[in-house]
Amino acid sequence: MVEQNNPSDAYETQSNPERWVMPVGAFIIDSAAGIRVTNINPTLRSVLTKEGQQIGQVFEATIEANSGEEQALLEFRISNPGKCDVLTSGWQSWSTSVAAAPAILPAEKLIGRKLYKKSLGGKTVPYFEPGPGGEKIPPDEGRSYGWVGFRDLKGGDNTVLGVIPSFDSLEDIRYRQEGDQIIVSVRKNLEGVNSQRPVTFKVFLGHVDRYADLMMVFSGELSRLRGNVPLMKDRVIGFSWAAYGPAVTQKDIQQEIKAGGGIYDTYVIDDGWETVSGSLTVDQDKFPDLGGLAQQMKQAGIKPGIWVAPFKRKGGTGNLPREWFMQDEHGKPMKTPLPQPLKLLENSFQFDVSVPEFRAYSIDKLLDLAKMGFEVFKADFLAAPFTGELRNKDKTSVQYYRQYFEEFRQRVRDELGKEIEIIGCGASVMESVGLFEGMRISPDSALQNLGNFINQMPLSRLWASRTNTDMYKGATSVSAHRVLPCQGAYGLILDGIHIVDNEIPLDSNKKRRLNQSMQAFNRLGIGNIFVGDSLARAGEQGKQVWRDFISIIKRGNEELVVDGDRLPEIPERFAPPKAA
Repeated sequence: MVEQNNPSDAYETQSNPERWVMPVGAFIIDSAAGIRVTNINPTLRSVLTKEGQQIGQVFEATIEANSGEEQALLEFRISNPGKCDVLTSGWQSWSTSVAAAPAILPAEKLIGRKLYKKSLGGKTVPYFEPGPGGEKIPPDEGRSYGWVGFRDLKGGDNTVLGVIPSFDSLEDIRYRQEGDQIIVSVRKNLEGVNSQRPVTFKVFLGHVDRYADLMMVFSGELSRLRGNVPLMKDRVIGFSWAAYGPAVTQKDIQQEIKAGGGIYDTYVIDDGWETVSGSLTVDQDKFPDLGGLAQQMKQAGIKPGIWVAPFKRKGGTGNLPREWFMQDEHGKPMKTPLPQPLKLLENSFQFDVSVPEFRAYSIDKLLDLAKMGFEVFKADFLAAPFTGELRNKDKTSVQYYRQYFEEFRQRVRDELGKEIEIIGCGASVMESVGLFEGMRISPDSALQNLGNFINQMPLSRLWASRTNTDMYKGATSVSAHRVLPCQGAYGLILDGIHIVDNEIPLDSNKKRRLNQSMQAFNRLGIGNIFVGDSLARAGEQGKQVWRDFISIIKRGNEELVVDGDRLPEIPERFAPPKAA
């Protein structure tokens, strides 16, 4: 059933045929009632550079959604885009390529080239933002998250459409080709809130010759949402995962504290300190004095940090009430669809963040860690609240997710009179703006240490080296996609850089070149790194290599040479803008 309203009426004053992009319509989707066309009264705000050049517009519109409706969307039309690469956002790409796509849409008729083909068809990736994944995608449709860019291959103007989050629901972007036009849909999932409510769309539309200018301005729009959360800057953060994995002990951390004084300014005890991962309960056998360990870090001039996974628990539900967990379609506690290949068999269940008793219990546990002296919390698997249906529907999953961290911070202020820092990991980036001081912007860069026995087996080390090198390359690539649009909203953190730790096997030449690329990122605004190496194993010579590396990173925009090699030049289209 389709309501016969004319969506173009709402845009009559905006439909200048010379515009590069025009709205097509606003729609509400309800699987029972069909599609409802709705009229809105949008507002447009010009976005200018410091020199007064108009670089784009912010399009804002509010529509009324009814209880039970499933999705709201705005569609935009880009006319005559020419040949262009399509730059999508997500952890990697939201959707995978399928062999059938070229048969349906021959390659020469696609708008873009390789980047476009990779983002068409297939299924969405499980667990990655902003939803549970697994949805089938038409072969001629692409997905993105947060923003999508169309880069002209002939050197003409570049086009960006970026969603500025309003924190009222989950959002994603879909795009398809119709003749010589691209139709881009910004969609909001209307889960939660069982009554009529307004739903706000806020979209940045930009179109200039330098892609970096568009990304920097979009980043500035996101930075408006930060509030009073200060960004992390120029931090060197050691963390135990790649060096020790879940076998980490208090003795290991004590060695790292002793070795890392004057190099680390923060050290994060990663997964492995709990009796069960996600339980937030200390394993006293491995960590007999966790609070004392935090004080040892402070005495060494290192901020104490700790890894937590507040929304998932490994090994079943334990003795906790079943009502605290999300339910699957059979009414049983729902397993967490973890993305890492080596954790596919992990029996993890995800908590329901809408349950007040769970929030109170979980935040009490985090508060205990803050009382021990931990000041930095690396919070992981944060997309979990968006992968299932919440029990309570008076708020959306986004609103409950943000409420959790706001309640945690306030409890620390009220009871301890201090501030903490939170680093988001595996988090939905747009829904988290303003919540965290830092955001890890890449997936794990290496497998955790495999242990002496396995490392002595040549075939095992060869496999680990190839796997780690692929992961490291992927981490660098994903970081590059996130640097420009997110640098105004977060202190961005590069995951697990490895230089001298031979217990983490990597192809030495590729590792060296990738590290140089990571240094080049600093010229685009990144000054924070997770050190993946064990400095205790590195020895004095290895620690000096790290000091030199950090010195180079912190020099920022100087012309850099490493081991006689000049760092790769940043392409002009990605260079920081001169007047933005």
